[in-house]
Amino acid sequence: MAASSERILVLGKARDILDCFSPEEPELGFGELRRRTQLPPSTCSRLLSSLTELGFLEHRGESYRPGARLVRWSSARLASAPGLQELARRRLEELRDESGETSRLYVRDGLVRVCVAAAETRRPVGRAVRVGEVLPLYAGAAGKVFLAFDETLDLREALSEVRPLTAATITVKDAWERELGRIREAGYAASFGEREGEMAALAAPVRDTSGKVVAALGVGAPRYRLGPRAAARLAPLVVEAASQLSVDLGASR
Repeated sequence: MAASSERILVLGKARDILDCFSPEEPELGFGELRRRTQLPPSTCSRLLSSLTELGFLEHRGESYRPGARLVRWSSARLASAPGLQELARRRLEELRDESGETSRLYVRDGLVRVCVAAAETRRPVGRAVRVGEVLPLYAGAAGKVFLAFDETLDLREALSEVRPLTAATITVKDAWERELGRIREAGYAASFGEREGEMAALAAPVRDTSGKVVAALGVGAPRYRLGPRAAARLAPLVVEAASQLSVDLGASR
């Protein structure tokens, strides 16, 4: 067999494994994957190890699930909802110019969020989050927006993923209940050092014509520029920008 044919055969087997996963079955064990793919045990084990090492899968306990690298590659497709990126570009630039800080747009994919668009600050020191970067829901303002406002999200499952990233990361159930209540009342989320100790962020929900949360829009900056007082001043700008993008997508005010 030619080398190119062998490579295609291996890729086909890897694809067969990845095709086993779905939104209804996001986690599968070795036995079930082997049964569905009909691969020999040694071949299946070797491919699972390789896919995990490369970031295409994650191995948790006895189960496997799609990895962050696949989620990152899917960000372009997630951002291709009708008009979302194009409409967001204007609002992100306006928010960047009004606030002076980097503005970002995030969409949710399962239990993570993906940065799909940005307008970088013109200041020499900004906030380094790249378009396509995959981040958790439980740390950071945009993630908390999804936790507070996305009614399709299973909160229990989402918060089962929590692990402390900094001393400010919220990890206690009662604290989460209070925090999400404050966010829903205020209409926006704030984060001070929860994901990165020296960074802060604000974010508000973006909704489509049905009222469903489809994205989170916000700003991020070093904490010496975006402390509680600056956050109180910038929060109305963030809420208004998210509201305007929602209207652009067909939502009512």
